[in-house]
Amino acid sequence: MVFNPSSGTSFPQHLGASIVSILRAQLIGFIPLWIGVLPSRLRLGTGSNVSFTVGHYGYKRVLTQLVVLVFAVFCVGWPTPPAQAYDNPELLPENATVIIDLAKSLTPRQEEDLNVQLTQFETETGWKLRVLTQYDRTPGRAVKDFWGLDDRSVMLVADPRGGNLLNFSVGDAVYDLLPRTFWIELQTRYGNQFFVRENGEDRSILSALDSIKLCLRQGGCNVVPGLPQEQWVLTLITSIVGGLVCGFAAHPRKSGQILACSGY
Repeated sequence: MVFNPSSGTSFPQHLGASIVSILRAQLIGFIPLWIGVLPSRLRLGTGSNVSFTVGHYGYKRVLTQLVVLVFAVFCVGWPTPPAQAYDNPELLPENATVIIDLAKSLTPRQEEDLNVQLTQFETETGWKLRVLTQYDRTPGRAVKDFWGLDDRSVMLVADPRGGNLLNFSVGDAVYDLLPRTFWIELQTRYGNQFFVRENGEDRSILSALDSIKLCLRQGGCNVVPGLPQEQWVLTLITSIVGGLVCGFAAHPRKSGQILACSGY
């Protein structure tokens, strides 16, 4: 969830590479055995179970499957080079700005207004909010020096290539006011594919920033403020259903009763 420009390879990449290396070594060890044993088994005659299996499928088919297996392990299963963090300062703008919109997720008007709002917010509160959108190009670790990110900084990274649009690089001082659960909920609410599809990448970015600014202004939040639309609809439906159930249950069943309860 938290984007770290200086991060290198992840544990799953090393684990995948190790597994593939083990499988490749085992395959190399079995190839001489298959080459030496398979022809001899073919000469045993039809009385052997192995000869029956090979004769059933055909010698050429067995060799074809062996070639496919070798290709799968050495080519398809070859681990991809790990993604290393790097500096790409030529993608940084020449002028000072709090937004680097490489993915063009924002309109020029939105970018201009947001630049003014975040600059003013930093002046008033001391909290530094920055926005980076990227797709196939990224400045990498160069943004840290460009923006002077510190413990009182939050960098929102919008990258549509992942399953969730939003990622955050959060300074240590920010966690005192906004815990890690807040950032997980913020990412889940505004960065999920359904929200982005219905509202657009720009609305996802702006909504997340509004929540961050609101919580930092009021001294912190444990949860993201506001009620999600899905939860609002669910609450409305349950309220209506609950009212109908209570109405039918309270309907008088005897003459003279106001409510279907004893004593009334």
